[in-house]
Amino acid sequence: MGRIWPQIAAGTDQKRGWANGCTESPARQTWPMTETLADPAVDASEPPPSPPVGPSARSRWLWRLGALAVVAVAGAVLVWAGSRAEVTLPTDTGDLVVRQLSPGDGAKALRQTQIGADLQQGFDGRLTVNGVDIPEEQMEGVIDPTSPEAANLPLAQQDLLRPNNRNRVFFLPGPGKVVEKLPQGEVTITVTYFRDQQPTVGRGSLTWTIDVD
Repeated sequence: MGRIWPQIAAGTDQKRGWANGCTESPARQTWPMTETLADPAVDASEPPPSPPVGPSARSRWLWRLGALAVVAVAGAVLVWAGSRAEVTLPTDTGDLVVRQLSPGDGAKALRQTQIGADLQQGFDGRLTVNGVDIPEEQMEGVIDPTSPEAANLPLAQQDLLRPNNRNRVFFLPGPGKVVEKLPQGEVTITVTYFRDQQPTVGRGSLTWTIDVD
């Protein structure tokens, strides 16, 4: 019985070793090892990547661009409407540019009566009386270019015979003028209008008659 015990003890120790995960006999036990991996090296000199531009940033940019386009279009519409307002205001003459006739159509007048027409802002005009052209230098509002008044005008107006209120186109008969007195009877007057300082732009005319005593 004394011989058998060491073998049983040895066998028991061997079984215990295998139960604990040994791959070899108890005399040469090799225990499993756990490998520890080191963290990858990080280059501190490399800057962090920039965050990508998200859809929200692009949307804000597109919205601002669209708002600028709307403002530009609205400004252009306002400018266009303002320029059109000069020739679309209602008048008592039936003409979009001629606001008022003086004297009115069919009115009675004296031989020294001032005649003419009020035009919309931004227009100028010339008169004819019974087919006689009235030169601008004989119209109302002319300023002598050698006068102190002319010298005080802005530079852009100094070359104009009628620097102020050019939309008022009037003539007063008098000595030394092409028409010294209006002839008695029916007198035919024509105002020919155009854009101020642009004689070929926006041209039109209106003719009316007065009865002169």
